[in-house]
Parts: sequence; C-alpha cells; structure tokens
Amino acid sequence: MTGPETVDAGALPGGGDGVQWTLEAASDLNANVVDLAPGHAIDEHVNDEVDVVVVVLSGEGSATVDGEAHPLAAHVVAHLPKGSRRRIDAAATGLRYVTVHRRRGPLSIGSRPS
Repeated sequence: MTGPETVDAGALPGGGDGVQWTLEAASDLNANVVDLAPGHAIDEHVNDEVDVVVVVLSGEGSATVDGEAHPLAAHVVAHLPKGSRRRIDAAATGLRYVTVHRRRGPLSIGSRPS
C-alpha cells in the first residue's frame, strides 16, 4: 500500500482553462483541480456514467443543472448527478474547483448507441 497523493491546490499555476492537476495514483476515484478563466465555461453536456462532486476552491460562478442555475463560490460543494444536463460558468473572478468522481474505464472510439 502506498501513501496518499497530495497537492497544494493554491500553489498550482493558474490562468487559462483546464485541468491543473489530476490524481494519477491507481484508485477507485478520479480527482482533478480545474481552472476556468473569467467568463469562460464548461459547455453544457450530459454525463451518463458518473455522479460528480464539485468543491470550489476560489472564485465565483454557477453550475447549471437541468436548466437550474446554482451559485458557486469558495467552499461551496455541489453534486452533479449522472444523467443530468450540466454546465459550469466562471464569473469575472474566474473559478478554481476540484472534481471527484468514480474512475471510469478508458475512452473508446466508436458509434454511440441509438
């Protein structure tokens, strides 16, 4: 058994959009620290595979789940249920948050079921 993987999320580089850190250790969980630049968004999508927990570290924004907007700010924890239509928007302050969900299998290329 190995020790825990840790990161100082406040010391990660900022600016721009995208994943700043990801949990690399073999685990049942996947975790990411994500930055959204001011006014940017994760476009609306549906994830049918996993529930996602979002923990806001800094900044402000909103999570829109099935058409209902929920404010996001530092220390807010949000649950985005699998199968929901979701979008995350950063306000003028930008947004840094952690996502945690069950680890999925590798992505594959193929046609979607009808």
